[in-house]
Amino acid sequence: MRKWKKHMSALICCIMILALGAGNVYAAEVSDVSQNVEVTEENLSNHMEEDVNENASAQEAENEVETETEDQDCDSQIENQSTAESEAVTDRSLKDLMDDIKDDINDNKKIKTDSLPDLSYDDRYSIRSEEQYNDYMITDVKTEESKSNPVTNGVVQTELNDSVLTKLDDETVVASGVGTATIVLEPKEDTETEYDEIDLKVTVVPAKLTIMYLMGQSNMEGMCSSNTGYQLNNSVACKEGTVYSTYAPTVSSWAKNITGINFSNMCDAGNASNFVAGSLSADTSVSGKKLEYALNTLTAAGNGKTGPDSGLAYKWNELTGEKVWTVNVAWSGSAIASWQPGQSNYERAMAVSKLAQKVYQAEINAGHYTAGKRLMFWLQGETEDHYRTADDYYAVFSNMYRNITNNLAIDKCGIIMLRSSVGTREYEDELMMTGPRAAQYGIGGSSKFNNVYVVTNDNENWVTDSGVKNYFSKYNGTFDYPIRNLSSKVPTAIADVHYDIHYSQIGHNENGLMAAEGMYQVIEGKVNHASVTWKDSNGKNITQAYVRQNHETTVVGVTTPVYGAKKVSYHTAGNIFYNSETGVLKGFQKGSNGTIYATSGDKIQVNVLDEWDYSVDLGTDFTGLHKDENGTWVYVRNGKVDFGYTGFVKNENGWWYVENGVITFQKKDVVKGNVSGVYAWWYVKDSKVQFVDSVEKNSNGWWYIHDGKVDFNYTGVAKNENGWWRIVNGKVDFGCNSVEKNELGWWRIVNGKVDFGCNSVEKNELGWWYIRGGKVDFTYTGVAKNSNGWWRIVNGKVDFSCNSVEKNELGWWYIQNGKVNFGYYGIAKNSNGWWYIRGGKVDFGYNGNVWYHGHNYWVSNGWIRM
Repeated sequence: MRKWKKHMSALICCIMILALGAGNVYAAEVSDVSQNVEVTEENLSNHMEEDVNENASAQEAENEVETETEDQDCDSQIENQSTAESEAVTDRSLKDLMDDIKDDINDNKKIKTDSLPDLSYDDRYSIRSEEQYNDYMITDVKTEESKSNPVTNGVVQTELNDSVLTKLDDETVVASGVGTATIVLEPKEDTETEYDEIDLKVTVVPAKLTIMYLMGQSNMEGMCSSNTGYQLNNSVACKEGTVYSTYAPTVSSWAKNITGINFSNMCDAGNASNFVAGSLSADTSVSGKKLEYALNTLTAAGNGKTGPDSGLAYKWNELTGEKVWTVNVAWSGSAIASWQPGQSNYERAMAVSKLAQKVYQAEINAGHYTAGKRLMFWLQGETEDHYRTADDYYAVFSNMYRNITNNLAIDKCGIIMLRSSVGTREYEDELMMTGPRAAQYGIGGSSKFNNVYVVTNDNENWVTDSGVKNYFSKYNGTFDYPIRNLSSKVPTAIADVHYDIHYSQIGHNENGLMAAEGMYQVIEGKVNHASVTWKDSNGKNITQAYVRQNHETTVVGVTTPVYGAKKVSYHTAGNIFYNSETGVLKGFQKGSNGTIYATSGDKIQVNVLDEWDYSVDLGTDFTGLHKDENGTWVYVRNGKVDFGYTGFVKNENGWWYVENGVITFQKKDVVKGNVSGVYAWWYVKDSKVQFVDSVEKNSNGWWYIHDGKVDFNYTGVAKNENGWWRIVNGKVDFGCNSVEKNELGWWRIVNGKVDFGCNSVEKNELGWWYIRGGKVDFTYTGVAKNSNGWWRIVNGKVDFSCNSVEKNELGWWYIQNGKVNFGYYGIAKNSNGWWYIRGGKVDFGYNGNVWYHGHNYWVSNGWIRM
């Protein structure tokens, strides 16, 4: 349609004429009118180009008609203007005149009005989604009525939202408020359309919003398998405007791997307000600080995050149409003890989650959203708590959950079944029914936890390559969800989904997707029946249960589907006890039978065995060491405990000393027996043979131990933690007071032990020796003392043949038969000459004459001139 072009030309002429008549007074008004009717050089230029591009002959004829018409219009207007009184200009303003002309133009535009289906708050709408608007673009968005309020820093503001719709580009708008609005479409450049304008009437309604609190340890936080690394591009790319995400970083290096972000600070209970968005349309936190982790991280427009977050959010949105806010407060490596009130993980998680709950409610009160579900998901117990009993884990989980629900409004809690950090952490042995696993299955079926469910255990399929391949065959080679990396391959082997205790991102996706599916089935009440499979302590399927008299074993009823566990209850018959919440089975009378019944119609027969009969568990041919359910290691012969056996037995951990069929772990002794085919006396500590070199005792004395056993051929000096000892034929000789040797030297022995405090001259059968620090110093030549006097030492040994004058650090001494003679007064010689001796010592201070043996000698500084 182009009729309005002629009116535009006429309008331009009128503007020019009126401007001439009115003078400078109306320049601004002319400018305003031109803007109001969108008369621009660009418009006129475009109209001229259209004219030029039309058929030449037809254009010429049209131009003549239009020119004549326009000239007549202008002449008529000029004539009317020139004959009018000047007061007429002021009686009728230029703006009013222009408005009339503009109305005339709009009356001649062909306009269509359409109504779109309702949008929900924060929806995106693209006109490209409908073919009929392909030749149009969005030129304007008009708010008709706003019915919602903005939220800032978690608080609803009093004013209304400025806009109901916001234009993102020429094709797309976002629902930025709640109310009614009009999207104005006009033709694209150089297009011929049926309508000059299309007005799309839109009503934006509040969106339904579900909030999910993700709690637990490493797999919930987003740690990834070491063989795949942190593949953010393998996470689910959720649709923009459907999913919001909050993450509380724990350790900087972990957080960088999980999100790709170098956070300036880690989150704790004190600074939690820096990490929770002030509204779901903000890039700032409750505290007003700019968010480092964006709300749209899990969407196609965001950078992604590892962990189950995106899978959970995507699937829930797909199933329900509800928008989702995930709040991840998990902490890698956290034991459940740290999730108790007053502990760091619990307090931090509550601080973040309560702020998120506040913002969630504010967004509802503002009119942007209506309340969806308030869900908690729990994934924990793989590593730090695998040693806990089921009873213990059940109790601490109960305390934690009770306190969480006192702080947060939780509709349902979904448990993602953990893996066991035992065995290979990769194959079927990881399905062992540890305390946390047994307790979580029990909690999922317990009526005491009426809103807690195990929502998925699908990851238990991933313990064989064939199991992985079969599980992922549902995708037929291509993922049916929007993964960021479109070339990602569907797993076919264990290593594709987990290599250690952590999952690959594909594994995380599946845990999230299936957890959302399970929770949806629970909430929608679509589970009408569940069947029971019985599993033992190793996680193996069993059809017959055995328990020993007065002992406990583990039997867990796992339902299919797993989220249908609350549809099943249990009771027993016979002389047995069974706690379905912890999987504990007890037997009271050997030789009797019992039955566990499930209301699903499934049952399992229980046989009560002799208290020490392990033949069912180990087989009748088994002979060796076995750890029973109470943690006691017993010696089993042909399937039964042999309480009559005392001796050595080997397992993969070494050689053990068994006493009356049991390893006490208390034995420390030197014990005679057969180890590795060698009958000898063996050193045992903590009931285990210690293959060491030492000196150890038994009731017969102290013995030299070499490579774990007594060496009766050894004579020398050997050590233990108490010191060094004189050994004779393998035994400590406490009667030894001598100087004895080993490969390290000769040592002063006192009562069988090396005296490292000895600095003296001591003897053995080979002579007298100079001892320094308990050891013979063969490098010493001098004069040294013991309790018997001072002695001439040559190369560490007393030289009894010495008759001379010799020195030590204290002076020069007269030596007679190797010993200092302190009673000697006179002269004596050495290789350096003759010396004046007083009290056995050279008197270097003496100058004068000395009469000795009938001779008079001159002494100068102790030296005698002969």
